[in-house]
Amino acid sequence: MTKKPLHRTYSHESLGSALKIIPTGVSIRKASIYYGIPRSTLQDYVSGRSAQKKGRPNAISEQEEKIIVAALIYSAECGWPCDRADLKKLIGEYCHSCDKMVPWSDYPGIRFIRGFEKRWADHITIGKPELLTVANAKSLNHKSVDDFFGKTVKKYDAFDFHNHPERVYNLDETGFNTDEKAKKCFFRRGERNVPYLSPTGGKTCFTVLFCGNVSGEILPPFIVYKGMHLYSTWCKGGPDGTTYGVTSSGWMEDLIFSTWLKKVKLHFYFFQ
Repeated sequence: MTKKPLHRTYSHESLGSALKIIPTGVSIRKASIYYGIPRSTLQDYVSGRSAQKKGRPNAISEQEEKIIVAALIYSAECGWPCDRADLKKLIGEYCHSCDKMVPWSDYPGIRFIRGFEKRWADHITIGKPELLTVANAKSLNHKSVDDFFGKTVKKYDAFDFHNHPERVYNLDETGFNTDEKAKKCFFRRGERNVPYLSPTGGKTCFTVLFCGNVSGEILPPFIVYKGMHLYSTWCKGGPDGTTYGVTSSGWMEDLIFSTWLKKVKLHFYFFQ
């Protein structure tokens, strides 16, 4: 038996289109199948039953909620997106400033917030934002973007990269940490400050650089450890061709990066 979906799976545009073609002679059943809208929903709209609101009326009007949605969108576009806690505070402070009679003392509860999200699902969504520093945000403008692509096109023409995608490489690095994460374990009742023996004795980080070209060739990774000397035991178990190095911080540095470039023979393209 197929379960009925908990959330609406059709848009307002689909509903409007379905309601427009039904008066032309298309049956409610066919419109339901074509637009993916429950037949009972279309029957309610055609008969006028959908105009009758069910349940307790909203604490704030639809127009007020529309303004709040616009504020959320504007805030996100400015680089300061709001989470659920911010939305609770925004609605609570708005209702307090207007002396509105609401069923909560300070801020609305999670049920109201989830209902708000559901009512405006066609306009807003919730997810994890991408971190963008202020410095990067200021540099992301039309002038800098046009300048970047202008220089890129000149390089493509100068080295004939259009016909040699195997010469166009992209690379990026990421850091890893070998620290054990905090976790719950079983102890004798009454014990306090039970230690966990760590082989590193502290934070240990290392960097892995990945590189590939437009043709789809992926180069072996380059692993940079934190240390003064590179031990042979650190260079085992990696993919074939993996390159290893060490720096005092475990991060990528200019000298070791240029050494890697020459070792993998990418310097021909970089230093022309």
